[in-house]
Parts: sequence; C-alpha cells; structure tokens
Amino acid sequence: MGKQYKILLVDDNPDILEITKEELLACNYEVITASNGVEGLRKAEREHPDLIILDIMLPGLDGYEVCHRLRSKSRTAEVPILMYSAKVRDVDRETGLRVGADDYLTKSVDSSADLVRRVEVLLARKVEKEAAAAGGKPQEVASVETGVGVGAATESKEAAKGTGVTEEKSTEPSVGVVDKGDTEERQRSRLSPKPRL
Repeated sequence: MGKQYKILLVDDNPDILEITKEELLACNYEVITASNGVEGLRKAEREHPDLIILDIMLPGLDGYEVCHRLRSKSRTAEVPILMYSAKVRDVDRETGLRVGADDYLTKSVDSSADLVRRVEVLLARKVEKEAAAAGGKPQEVASVETGVGVGAATESKEAAKGTGVTEEKSTEPSVGVVDKGDTEERQRSRLSPKPRL
C-alpha cells in the first residue's frame, strides 16, 4: 500500500466539513480540518498537507486571501489547492484560479464524487511533479473508483477518462485544472466555455 495522503479541509460550515471529511476518510485519506482562514493557514504550515480543499466564504480571512498567502510562502507554495465553494459565478472561479488555486469546484448536492476525482487528479499531478524534480519514478495515487494506482501521467489520464475529469477541463465547461506552467492566455482560454461536439 502506498503513502496515505494528508488533506487539509478548510470550511466554516460544520455540516459540510463533517460530510466532506467522512467522504475523504472513506477513500483512505488522512484529513485535518480548520473552520476559518487563520486556522487554515496555521495548520497548512504546521501539518504539511499534500493537498488543501479551501472554501471561499470564511470568517476572518476569506479563501482568496488564504490561497494568496499560501502561495507566497515557500512551505506551502507548491501544495495543490482545490477551491470548493458555493459561489457559482465565473468571476468567483476566475478569481480563485488567479490567486493560485489549482482547481475550482462548486458545492452541490452531488458534487462529492467529483470532489474525490479532482483530489485524485491533483494528487497524481503533485506526485508526477515531485518525481520529475527528483528524477525518479512517481509513487502511485490509488484511484477510488478503480482501486488501481494512478501515478504516471498516462495512468492519471486513463483514470480521468472514466471519471469525466480530464487534464485540461472538468465536467463543467468553464472550470479547469490549471497547470502552473501555463501562460495566462492559455489559462484564460480554458476558462471559456467550449462547444461540445
């Protein structure tokens, strides 16, 4: 069995915090929680999570400011951040991605499966990036749906095919996982709705 990944979940709604935590625990992730932005920043620095799921509407510091501060600190600059919010406007998504989030998902009744898939994709990317930097082979990230490891780029793409999550866009046409190496113009083009064939 591979590494158990640690996820920091930051949300001020206790019900959403508990439900999301239970879903992630069921997928064998270690989950730590914070109920406001300041606590989220402290735990991100102290706990060294592998991924952060961040709400926007938080007391004290909102999610945008938390994300910006996380990106400005060397200890947390490279941690994947998934913004998970009830805010549905394009400007909210665009702002989240602009301040440094790797992905943005709108909360809904049926978003939990999509959340887990996006977590898998972001963790697989993190593992690939770390392996490339170290010149080695990436560890595997177990896919919840298949139970098969998702580690190399081709494996994560194959796993994403069956889930509706792709390397460049999600099931929602205006939301996408952003590659930090992309130009701003390419990122903006991914945010634009694309016609479906």
